[in-house]
Amino acid sequence: MAQPNLPRDSSAEVDRSHAAIHEPRKAEMPSATSPKTILVVDDQPIVGVTVAFYLEKCGYRIHRVESGDAAIDLLSREPVDGVLLDVQMPKMNGFETCVRLHEAARAANRCLKIWFMTGINYRELLDDCSKAGGLGVFHKPFDWPQLLADLDHGFGTGDNRPPAPGQ
Repeated sequence: MAQPNLPRDSSAEVDRSHAAIHEPRKAEMPSATSPKTILVVDDQPIVGVTVAFYLEKCGYRIHRVESGDAAIDLLSREPVDGVLLDVQMPKMNGFETCVRLHEAARAANRCLKIWFMTGINYRELLDDCSKAGGLGVFHKPFDWPQLLADLDHGFGTGDNRPPAPGQ
């Protein structure tokens, strides 16, 4: 099938270079002065890789795993400041993983901030995430500037005490 020969408006040219499509814009980068280490936990490799790539381009140090057990294991070996945790995963879901990650962080006397990420939505989602110890929920597909702003705000609180049991 032949392509129609339409006039081109050069004033509306779109930059389709690799950097323009796949890398965050300067305005979307977090303003944190020291890089934080984030653990990305998602059983779908393409989601985990995408989130990790984007956050790394924004200046975060990244670890990525595909299960709750792997997240708990990594936390016992590596210092982590924050976690982006998928809600729906096989074997151990995000809520149980969150509780166990907070327990491990408290045992090591470290502060750990956890946010959930999910493609689902239901009435009790925010309550379930909060009860497990999450700071918030990022919905897929992501609003990248908002996600970065929320991470920046969460890390900028200055509260470095481990959360109390049940928080």
